[in-house]
Amino acid sequence: MDTAPPTLVDGREPSPAGLEPAAPAVPAGGEALVLARSAREGEAWTAVLESLGRRARAQAPDPFPLESLEDPALRVALVDDALPRALKHAVLEKARHARPDLDVVLVVAPDDVAAVVDGMRRGAADCLERPLDPAELARSLAVLAEARALERGIAALKEIEGVSGAPRILGGSRGLRRALELARRAAPYPVSVLLLGESGTGKECFAAWLHQWSPRARGPFVSVDCAAIPADLVESELFGHVRGAFTGAQGARAGRLEEAEGGTLFLDEVGNLPPATQMKLLRVLQERVVYRLGSREGVPLDVRVVAATNGNLRGAMAQGTFREDLYHRMAEFVVELPPLREREGDVDLLAAHFLESFNRRFGRRVAGFTPQALERLRRHPWPGNVRELQSAIKRAVILAGDRIGVEHLPEDLGQVPWFEVAKPEAPGPPAYHMPEGVVPLWVLGRTVTEEVEKRAIEAALRRSGGDKPKAAALLDIHFKTLYRKMKEYNLA
Repeated sequence: MDTAPPTLVDGREPSPAGLEPAAPAVPAGGEALVLARSAREGEAWTAVLESLGRRARAQAPDPFPLESLEDPALRVALVDDALPRALKHAVLEKARHARPDLDVVLVVAPDDVAAVVDGMRRGAADCLERPLDPAELARSLAVLAEARALERGIAALKEIEGVSGAPRILGGSRGLRRALELARRAAPYPVSVLLLGESGTGKECFAAWLHQWSPRARGPFVSVDCAAIPADLVESELFGHVRGAFTGAQGARAGRLEEAEGGTLFLDEVGNLPPATQMKLLRVLQERVVYRLGSREGVPLDVRVVAATNGNLRGAMAQGTFREDLYHRMAEFVVELPPLREREGDVDLLAAHFLESFNRRFGRRVAGFTPQALERLRRHPWPGNVRELQSAIKRAVILAGDRIGVEHLPEDLGQVPWFEVAKPEAPGPPAYHMPEGVVPLWVLGRTVTEEVEKRAIEAALRRSGGDKPKAAALLDIHFKTLYRKMKEYNLA
């Protein structure tokens, strides 16, 4: 089924203003506290922190009031592992329970693996070796700052809120907010909605969100994957049947349309419905009456239909495989879901959310991502969208130790999936060697030049004889996207 699992449940009361994410309120950086075994070392570490642009102060370890860790301006504590064990453990315990937003960095002896393991187990954010290397400290602070920025981003951006019980959708990119605003505006009105988007973009999550925003929120939300039902059973599944309607029909059964009475029926991959079923579904939507197989008695129906597809229904209509009248009945209001590669900034938020989710699910304590891993995640075109990202993070959480590195991610992330980049004989930009024929545009990802995309569109237009809906179907994009790209590339 084309469903990226809802990123969050436990929705709260509706708040349209939540569609515009608030700016983070937590100050970035903050002060640093130095706890060293000697005053000289404390002064040296403080100077290094200040040279990196961080306000810092050293404090004598004897006596050390643990209450000083509660200062809200404090964000990092640089702690000497050579301090008395009781004091070191007390600082880690205090930070872990009273100040979860405080990062404790331990400075340990070279190759002291036991100290690193013990410190990380007790909640240290990072461990650096003595003598303290300013470059390593700068790297550590950058990683920790990025992790905290992700947390603030999740708090500020992830909740485009639904009503109680609705899924909340994670992200703050312009395309995602636009899609959600359109869905929210359509939700109160009795119109059929068609969701367009690639596989894995979370169309069922959107449909459930729309249902909960609608007056039908108290009614059932029934989901049907049209691609997963055998063709000879799809009508019984949708419309129900009476006893003896066909071989094996031992008793009467209500269909999914009746089950959704008073609520919403979500038809995923609606383009896979057989032509005969399309005709019967059109009749149901027009007459608001459903007839079970084998029965002449109609059952009145009050159901809202939300349909979805990862294909191009207009292209299917041009090829005669989908009814145009059914399309217009279901597409009274169309919402296009953006692919993950076009949701700028959302990869970081989703990755951090999935990391937190799988940490809880698997009982792990993976602290975050290395900068190299984050860059690899951002660079990947994500043809499988949110579902692919979720699978990649699940694998990484299982494999990783303290942080997720590039080595914990799937090997093909960030790589060109099906064409090669060849070195040109003469100096110049690399030449992209594409296979013959027309391919879906989403495969191209971010790594291909505009010239290659332009050639792909030209090839599709030649193949379709200039028929734009057919060309869009060949490229596996919406026809509106094709028109926009033709205008962008000055293609007549």
